[in-house]
Amino acid sequence: MNNDGTEKRVIIDSKADVFFYNDSYNFIFSPVGTYSIDKHIYRSNIDRTESEFLLDLDLIGEEYTKMFDFNPNAENLLLLIADTPRKTNIIAEYNVQKQELDTLSIADSGWVYLRPQYSNDYAKIAFIERNYDKDISNIVILENGIKKELVTDEDEWIDFHPMKFSPKDNYLAYSKNINQEGDWVWWKSYLHIVNINTGEIKFIDGDKAVRPQWNPLLPY
Repeated sequence: MNNDGTEKRVIIDSKADVFFYNDSYNFIFSPVGTYSIDKHIYRSNIDRTESEFLLDLDLIGEEYTKMFDFNPNAENLLLLIADTPRKTNIIAEYNVQKQELDTLSIADSGWVYLRPQYSNDYAKIAFIERNYDKDISNIVILENGIKKELVTDEDEWIDFHPMKFSPKDNYLAYSKNINQEGDWVWWKSYLHIVNINTGEIKFIDGDKAVRPQWNPLLPY
């Protein structure tokens, strides 16, 4: 639609993850849902004059493979891949042009990877690694093949809502959950930011703040 709300057009009539190219005209999309029957990824444009099949995720991994982000500059799909059913142990990139899969990181035994995403300049990948047996959650930055732990929480857990890089990729916003005792097991969520360079953590807001967003004009 136009920025005044006029001329609305339906582009996709079903739930899908959509990632645009830099021209804001072409985009790729895949059905929403970890266990969606349709695991195909497509490329199209806002006029829907072209539609192209790109990848069948069922051909990668045994049970669980999902796209979490897209680098339009290199045409790389950021994937989570299960080498064991229901265990997301591999972060990889699939290059659309070369049709090649590049493994970026493999989790240690007992650990599970969750919600990888690119920084704004696509030079870094932030993700959660979780050990359910030890009840430990970490936020990790992957850059040039090197992992750097930013946040470690024992007896608490990083929320599964997407993390957000600041406009200049100097900070990462995230929420963590603290279990609350009562008649039913429940938790409260607390929003924080962490300095990617120093590891300094600052508390921002509590309870309801689980979906962080950044003002795009901020200088950091």
